[in-house]
Amino acid sequence: MNARKLADRIAIAAVCALAGIAALAAFAALGGTADDIRSAIVVFIAAVIYLAPSIVARQRHAPNTASVAVVNVFLGWTVIGWAVALAMAYRDPKLREDDRKQDHR
Repeated sequence: MNARKLADRIAIAAVCALAGIAALAAFAALGGTADDIRSAIVVFIAAVIYLAPSIVARQRHAPNTASVAVVNVFLGWTVIGWAVALAMAYRDPKLREDDRKQDHR
């Protein structure tokens, strides 16, 4: 396994761990009854959806993964910030490299 694949797996595990911690915190805050398990699952799913742009950027090997993560974490609570982070994550990295080549000509 090369370093890039290991970093990808660590990043995905970290996102899942954060979502799991959020779900456990919600479960504990609600009293920890059987009915609250559904709430904890909803919080877990919401946390994964909230962090989806960061996951997508990491999986697509976007050159601006750190920028996507910053926008996602700090502005993702607004719908516009989340959409901008998702758009940044789906940006084609080849276009950026082609732009640089054209600038040097």
